[in-house]
Amino acid sequence: MGKGCAVAGCSNSIKTGHSVHLFPKDEQQRLLWICFVKLTSVDFSEPNPNSAICSAHFSDDCYEVDRIKFKELFGMSTNKRLLPNSVPSIYPKRPPEVINMIDVAKNMRNKLKTSVTPKKREKVK
Repeated sequence: MGKGCAVAGCSNSIKTGHSVHLFPKDEQQRLLWICFVKLTSVDFSEPNPNSAICSAHFSDDCYEVDRIKFKELFGMSTNKRLLPNSVPSIYPKRPPEVINMIDVAKNMRNKLKTSVTPKKREKVK
């Protein structure tokens, strides 16, 4: 099993009590997982045999219900088992400093757009 989550900005692993799921062998599903990770990290290219995504990126409806109910009823931890064709859909939250940097970049981009707007050309007679 992979030790940590391949999603950029996520430090979850087995050690932090999260289930981790290896990339699927099915090519179409694997490609969807790769696309999900690439949206968090442009450097990510191809998962290695130990690459995994943690349970924090899958909604509850991606898991076998009986295992979730068992944990709720008896308070015992069980490994979460993904249903076939499950795809990660929950992105990690960005830290405040990253959100602030994104806002600053957007503001700068907007200022550049307004200051570099081309002037209307005069008609030549």
